[in-house]
Amino acid sequence: MTASDILPLVEKAFPYVPRPALTDISFHTDGCAHCEMSYRELAQHPGPQLSLEVVRYLFDELSTLSSAATRWVLPSYLRHVLSESDAMEMATEFLIYSLAPLAEYEEETKQRLSLLSKPQIECLLELVAYWQHHEHWGIYCPEELDRAKHFLQQLNA
Repeated sequence: MTASDILPLVEKAFPYVPRPALTDISFHTDGCAHCEMSYRELAQHPGPQLSLEVVRYLFDELSTLSSAATRWVLPSYLRHVLSESDAMEMATEFLIYSLAPLAEYEEETKQRLSLLSKPQIECLLELVAYWQHHEHWGIYCPEELDRAKHFLQQLNA
């Protein structure tokens, strides 16, 4: 399986959606500095699609996104990850980590993914399976991929 095999699944499961209200972008509402930085960046982008530069900016800020912002960002993020493999290596790595939360972050991660549909969760599971067999990701972070698989299976139950 290749990225080009997974891309049509992503395109079907993750159509672009409108940006949520600005008040619905940040995960934390307590003045979190990281959430504020993500908010300022995302407030500049009113459309449903996000550029490669925005995705690169967000790669290590996924935990700052609300469920509505996650639903908005993932269609662009996933497409860039699958189409820009070398340029998106850090984005791929941090997406894997964000889908494989440690026990103390599982509830927050469930909240962030709560607006995703069953087909979207199933698509993420396909993506994790692809990475598990990938020549780099399968070797680089097998434990995280296993944890992501189990976490997403729980969400999909």
